[in-house]
Amino acid sequence: MKRKILFLVLVISVFLTSNLFAERSLKIGEMDIPLIDGASVSIQKPQSANARIASYRIKKPLVEVISYYKSFLDDNGFLVIAGGENEDFSAAVKKGDTMFTLKIYTDKDATVLQFIW
Repeated sequence: MKRKILFLVLVISVFLTSNLFAERSLKIGEMDIPLIDGASVSIQKPQSANARIASYRIKKPLVEVISYYKSFLDDNGFLVIAGGENEDFSAAVKKGDTMFTLKIYTDKDATVLQFIW
């Protein structure tokens, strides 16, 4: 009986831990792009055979999310090849063979983080 309880506790803890860390990054090509704390479950939609969109809703101010991702891009050697910051953030980003569009904007009561690749 003790073994069954211990096994059940172990299975539950592994499940909870994997769910806790499951959405900490987004894989685009060979890159793992971190997700800012508070990013809700993504909506990923295939746009065509090769294109995808992943969107996240975040309960943080727009400027905080933009600052986080600008720092990430700068610190990790990404090249912003088009676009940038205006009232929101929209840019084509490249590093090595990996290229994607990053959009950060507000929608109602949340900030939206969107990756298109």
